[in-house]
Amino acid sequence: MTLVVYISGRHGAGKSTLKTLVAQSLKRSGLSVYVLSEFNIVPDMPIGSMEFQLNYQKEMEVRESIIGFLKQKNNIDVILCDRSPHDVDIYTGNIDALLDLSANQTVVDPSALYVLVDRDTDKIIEGIKERAKVEGHRSDWKEEDLEYLENIGDLFNKHYPMNVIVNNNGDIEEAVKIILKNIYKRRILTWNSQILSHYYNITHT
Repeated sequence: MTLVVYISGRHGAGKSTLKTLVAQSLKRSGLSVYVLSEFNIVPDMPIGSMEFQLNYQKEMEVRESIIGFLKQKNNIDVILCDRSPHDVDIYTGNIDALLDLSANQTVVDPSALYVLVDRDTDKIIEGIKERAKVEGHRSDWKEEDLEYLENIGDLFNKHYPMNVIVNNNGDIEEAVKIILKNIYKRRILTWNSQILSHYYNITHT
């Protein structure tokens, strides 16, 4: 059975970096891993605009179809996703959907692992500015809007269906280890001795 892992959080919290490092570790343990990015085509528009929101929703719908197809193949151990479908409601401010999500957990896939990554807002803004130097198009996103960042963080904390919360303020290796431990716990009964040995090394260091 394929385990789907959604890694969510505020933009700039370090989700993509963690996703890459977790994927590398899982592959070293002998697992088959498929990684899905947040966007197929990265939009050049302010992150809170209606245009951005509509584009984001379409991207997530397409990605969920891809996940469904990959799960049917039944030859992939872990699918690592940059964000979950519920992030759409948080970033579009769909309060009705968020209240339903909080009150009715049946809308959440119980077989998936939901990871919420966060870090201090000042560190997020610092990272966003550094990233914008390399990825120029992101300056159009207006990601460093402090009020918007804090509002998004509040919505994640109140409504996101997290199984695991990862603080990414300091030791990134420790953050990776927390995610790996939770992935291994979900699949420990069905994996071979090589993978179990990797799990033992992760949990005993």
